[in-house]
This record gives sequence, structure tokens and C-alpha cells, in this order.
Amino acid sequence: MSHGSIDYMLTGDASTEIEQEMIDQYDVEAEILKLGHHGASTSTSRAWAQQVDAEVGILSYGSNHYGHPDETVVNRMRNFGAELYSTCDTGTITVTTDGQSFDVNGSPFDGTDNCGTDGNQNDGSTDTVNVNTADAETLQSIDGVGPSIAGYIIDYRNANGPFQSIEELDNVKYIGATTLDKMKPYITL
Repeated sequence: MSHGSIDYMLTGDASTEIEQEMIDQYDVEAEILKLGHHGASTSTSRAWAQQVDAEVGILSYGSNHYGHPDETVVNRMRNFGAELYSTCDTGTITVTTDGQSFDVNGSPFDGTDNCGTDGNQNDGSTDTVNVNTADAETLQSIDGVGPSIAGYIIDYRNANGPFQSIEELDNVKYIGATTLDKMKPYITL
């Protein structure tokens, strides 16, 4: 780097659309990237990975039934030359730097983990949530559903009766096509 310092990028759950907005407005190149949304396919686009051009990618996730991290995202980062580290494997990942060079604790991520993210054992149908009968806490286990949306689902259900189709969820406050697409693999009627 010509600027002589170590740059890092922490994107939270920024979507690929937000990543593109950042690319359009800023120099996003960084040596260290914490991959967005736990390595989900909704973040870390090809353009983002190319522009950031990270030497190290950090995947922050634990046991989940969402498929995080997404294999395509992992391979994309590797194709752009990033060495990946996983909190599932290492626990807390610490990057130390003197401003000119850096060191990452832990062993590089080899693509396998013991966090139960590969859909083994009794996943499948037991991981789906019935949106007509689930309570607020259970609804929040669905990808894209937090406390507010869980409440809106229950309010809608109470006002209109059981959902007749998955697509009817699009009528619930703050559930649009993108959120509904995230939810579909995890819900049933």
C-alpha cells in the first residue's frame, strides 16, 4: 500500500447494494475484511471482494441453520487471494498491528468446521417454523425476522387469521420480497 498503514473494513450486515454504494463513493481497499453478514450470500459480492482486495478475511459465525458462511462467498474471497479465519474454529480472532504489518491469531479456515452449519443430523423439516402457530421467540429464529417483524407477523395473523400462502407474508409490515426470500427456506404453514 502506498499509504503505509494497515486498513481494515468492518461492514456489519451491509447488503451487496450497500457495498456497491460504498465502492462508488470511497476507496474501500483494505488489508483486513470482516465479511458481511456472517459470510452470507447477501453480502461480499464479487465487486466488493475485488475492490477491497483483502489479504485476510474474517468470518464471524457460530452454529446456525442458515448455511453461514456461504461456500460461494468463501471461494470468492480465496479466489481474490484472501486468507480466511473463522470464529467458529478459532473463537475470538485478534489482529495485532504496528501500523505497518499485522498478525492474526488462530489457524486459517480450511472450509470445514464443527459448528453444525452443514445441515447434518436432525435439521431439515425440524428447522422450519410454522408461521401460523409460532410464538414471537420462535419466529425470531427465522432468517430476517427480529423482534419487530415477529410482532407484526403475530399482529397480522391475529387480525386476518392464518396465512393461506407463504406469499401472503409480503402483506406484513416490513416484510418485502427480499426479506421473504430470506425467510422461505425456514418457514411452513
